[in-house]
Amino acid sequence: MMIRSRQYDRVIAVAALFVIVLRSRTCHCWQSRTDDTSMSLPIPSDAFSVIPPRTNQDWTDLSKLLVAVFDEEDNIGNRNERRKLGKKLWWNMFEKPALEEYVYKQYVRTARSMKRRKYSILLAKNITSGAVVGMAELGLDAKRPTVGVLCVASETRHQGVGRKLLESCESVVCSTAWNQTVCYVEVEDSNKAAVDFFSRQGYVTRDDADTRMVRVRQGRRLELRPHRILSKQLHPRDDG
Repeated sequence: MMIRSRQYDRVIAVAALFVIVLRSRTCHCWQSRTDDTSMSLPIPSDAFSVIPPRTNQDWTDLSKLLVAVFDEEDNIGNRNERRKLGKKLWWNMFEKPALEEYVYKQYVRTARSMKRRKYSILLAKNITSGAVVGMAELGLDAKRPTVGVLCVASETRHQGVGRKLLESCESVVCSTAWNQTVCYVEVEDSNKAAVDFFSRQGYVTRDDADTRMVRVRQGRRLELRPHRILSKQLHPRDDG
């Protein structure tokens, strides 16, 4: 057992050294968003802007955000410290970059195929650092304008980013191009925090469709999961 333990420690040490060297040679390190201590401080509402992806870097940062929010915790999981360290190194070195590339390709492909349809992706970007700290995906589902995904980086939650993204989605729905007066959201039935968030923003459960099965990405697989449908009556602004 002692021999196996020492061999394991050597492997971990070599892997850690490899990560340090690779990070020093890469312009965008894996933990650049979470290592930025300034992003853990409260930020004013005008410290970030909401815009569609415009550059290749925007799409890259979008994929990093989605993987960090939806995949990282599930992959590292609750393990003892040694196994957790080994899994984290493996995740950062191999699994995470591969999954980020997969998500990047999927979203770019979807955006291209939906170019002439009513479909929008919005990014919340820190004005100072340029970091993508949140995103929302809005499209027509059965002729209903629906927010299918809305997520915020863990270090910038409870600072108004999600609310600003949702308000931007509602503005798109009310715009002349979309010309709709009701906005819908799909939330996993088990995600109480998300349900509470949308309820605070004025969204209510629809009487005619309390839940529906929605495809959700789990790694590279799609799984059907029950989602709650909520809606909000909007009041279009005079400026459209």
